[in-house]
Amino acid sequence: MDKIELGHYLGAIPVLILGIFTFPFFHKKILKRQFLEFVNESYKNSFDKETKLSFCNDHIEIQNSTGESKIQYSSLAKIIEISSHFFIVIKAGAYIVLPKSEIPNMVGIRTTLQSIAKENEISYSSELDWKWI
Repeated sequence: MDKIELGHYLGAIPVLILGIFTFPFFHKKILKRQFLEFVNESYKNSFDKETKLSFCNDHIEIQNSTGESKIQYSSLAKIIEISSHFFIVIKAGAYIVLPKSEIPNMVGIRTTLQSIAKENEISYSSELDWKWI
């Protein structure tokens, strides 16, 4: 009986070690899949819809098929630029994501966002070497 139990323990040790080393890989895949499912479900009515974004004197105006909204510059937390996107972070926790591939006048948008950040004392971060993992 003791030899059988010892065999079970000795057999379980390699499985446990293998599990410890493979867990981060599988956990990352599972979290990524769950996040993509959440985004697809939450924003399924927003994909492939044109949205108009206008920078006015004191607010950002967003117009799409569901309606119109205005966001005051004073409610912006920071603006982040990476190599492929601009992220406008709102103090309430939401983001406005501007893909650079869809912007015809990149220099103009960058200048506008930098001037908005400077005038309203908003943090502007340029992280052009940042990469998606």
